[in-house]
Amino acid sequence: MTAKNSGGGRPRLHAHTQSAAGKTGREEAIVFFAHSIEGCPPEKWHLLREHLMTTAHAAENFALVFGGGQWAFLCGLLHDLGKYSLAFQERLRGGRRVDHSLAGALEGIRFLEQRSAGIFSNILAHVISGHHTGLADGVAGETGGASLSARLRARDAVPDYSAWEQEITLPRNAPPFPDFPRKSIEDMSFSLCFWTRMLYSCLVDADFLDTEAAMAPEKASRRGGYPALAVLHKAFDRFMAQKAAGAAPGNVSRQRAAVLAACREAALRDQGLFSLTVPTGGGKTLSSLAFALKHAARHSLRRIIYVIPYTSIIEQTADVFREALGAELAHAVVEHHSGAEEKIAKTAEEADQREGIHTLAFDNWDAPLIVTTAVQFFESLFGARASRCRKLHNIAGSVIVLDEAQTLPTPLFRPCLAAIRELSEVYKASVVLCTATQPVVGTTPWNRDGLENVREIMPDPPALFRSLERVLTEHLGALDMPALAQHLCGHERALCIVNTRAQARDLCQLLRSIAPEGMTLFHLSTWMCPAHRRAVLGRIRAMLHAPDAPPLLVVSTSLVEAGVDLDFPVVCRAIAGVDSIAQAAGRCNREGRRDKGHVYVFSLPDPLRGEMDRRRGATEAVLREGLPLLSPEAVKRYFEELHSTAGAEGLDAPGILRQVQEHAPRGLFPFRSVERDFRFIENRETPLLIPYNTEACEALDALRAGRADRSLYRSLQQWSVGVPERILPLLGKSVAAVGFSGAHRVLVNTDLYDGLEGQDADPRMPALGLSVRDPTFRTVEGLIL
Repeated sequence: MTAKNSGGGRPRLHAHTQSAAGKTGREEAIVFFAHSIEGCPPEKWHLLREHLMTTAHAAENFALVFGGGQWAFLCGLLHDLGKYSLAFQERLRGGRRVDHSLAGALEGIRFLEQRSAGIFSNILAHVISGHHTGLADGVAGETGGASLSARLRARDAVPDYSAWEQEITLPRNAPPFPDFPRKSIEDMSFSLCFWTRMLYSCLVDADFLDTEAAMAPEKASRRGGYPALAVLHKAFDRFMAQKAAGAAPGNVSRQRAAVLAACREAALRDQGLFSLTVPTGGGKTLSSLAFALKHAARHSLRRIIYVIPYTSIIEQTADVFREALGAELAHAVVEHHSGAEEKIAKTAEEADQREGIHTLAFDNWDAPLIVTTAVQFFESLFGARASRCRKLHNIAGSVIVLDEAQTLPTPLFRPCLAAIRELSEVYKASVVLCTATQPVVGTTPWNRDGLENVREIMPDPPALFRSLERVLTEHLGALDMPALAQHLCGHERALCIVNTRAQARDLCQLLRSIAPEGMTLFHLSTWMCPAHRRAVLGRIRAMLHAPDAPPLLVVSTSLVEAGVDLDFPVVCRAIAGVDSIAQAAGRCNREGRRDKGHVYVFSLPDPLRGEMDRRRGATEAVLREGLPLLSPEAVKRYFEELHSTAGAEGLDAPGILRQVQEHAPRGLFPFRSVERDFRFIENRETPLLIPYNTEACEALDALRAGRADRSLYRSLQQWSVGVPERILPLLGKSVAAVGFSGAHRVLVNTDLYDGLEGQDADPRMPALGLSVRDPTFRTVEGLIL
């Protein structure tokens, strides 16, 4: 096989056969393949032309919902043109690696420039050149890897791929320019960047799916098969009717029924932005799902995406939805969060080899009901990796419920609102901001591009709050730890919520020595693995429902403030954001069985950092103004104080919108830099696996032996504790933890974990979970050989 120049321009590709007697001069057509298939002869490999056409049509279909079908089709045709080179065909037979993605990008640039559409050429190049490696920065940055500009300058090193013209015909005309409704430069910049990422999603998913169908048909056959939303809607309505029939009479039940009715009525409105402002305990979780199902039916939307702020409650919320839909439809609910997303393959070939590492369902969110975290949702919308972006096109044409919308981080508030607006205006998604403490999302001096036309679902939120007012709030002022412990011991049953894991541990250790005789103490924090927390919560609920139970005192971090249905007569809350205090109040007199519960707010001397400190400062400003702390007026004033203090720059601290705007004129967007800078959580943690019980030990043995599958990875989440990255090396040096199987770490020195299943439980000695203060600690028993 040789390449020869046909008289100018790009070299032309020809194949020559050679008999045993010498050169025949006879030319023979080459069969070009996209993928080799292990164990199969070449005649059964994946044909390249077939792959390009199938990928193009699938990508086109994915993008139709947002009007990008022709652009996605073009990307699909072009993305693997580099595989028409002899070098790549040799690669399929064991040759050296070759860059095949740049060729399609170069051909796309040439195609658009010839049709006076060169303004979009770099956008197309971003999408095509990154379909395996991810969206690169347009120009050189600090994120590592070659920028798009650098790769385009290396075009002379691309092997000849000109044979594509013999098999592929490109469209006659360039696709129409996308029509974005907002016209300012900043809006257009963000819209174009967002649209590029959506187009990339369509290509990546189409490419993965067609490759999978060719290389792993059995796996591909397991995709889909989900029930229609209409079927879920009917089952859900039956469940809610049964639930209403069995509800205990009373004011709380009446108000929850009113919330449900308002949600169903509002679901008939036109698509767009909505808010659902309901006090904690008002039934907004199931009512918001009722809205989503009916709204989707009204507007023929494709799926529901329920976004939850905390990983700790995602399984609980998903289980609530599965119960509502019934066992036969439970598989329609897919939960996806960072803990479930292990190492994702870069290519469909890898994905087939490591099928146990991730589930088919959360590859691309093709299920009808997705339950995910805010971290997963928003970091994907600002992502650059193929594994992060692949699912994005399936967000279009959906109902998105942002539960606890007040938890949007202040430093990323403006980029988050920009993404919400884009999804609503361009991608035919309806978005519901669901919370008891609505943030101020409209246009303000510190946020000139706020959300417009957000429609409240409840007809009269202040009246609803008054009718569900179940607590009295008192500010105790500054307390030290001993004074707080004494205050808690004066109550028969109380829940105390502090701001940090260290505070929870210190308070519990103090209470061990001064709690009255007969009082049972419990500790809850993320130093305990989820399985341990569930066991403790089960014991707490049992005691709360037992009228003759002994006095009960629970010390917790904020993990009990969302999605955990506890009902205490007294709740004490360390000062934090007004939104957090409102959540804590939702665990007090939750079912309205008493005339009024009591919520005490106090301050501890320990300093706070970052977002937590900013929110505490805003609450203190509200207290100085004398506003009732849980009133809608206080909530509004709190968010005004929080956001105005931050200012426009503080509401986009990493400068995401600025970075996008600066690079918009040439279409060389900083995708990799934006992904790096858009971090929903300030301090990342590494999961440490705990041998909590016999089941956990058996799972860890299977992991060590390489017998991991999807079920095992899911199970491991319930035995993991998030450890700050700075702590993990100390554990490793002290031989308290050891690494194996890639990124996984397991606790070896079990003396560092208080409360392993099977250990004797003392009511006055609450289990504290993992301790990292002294990684060398061993019990006396642990030192005996």
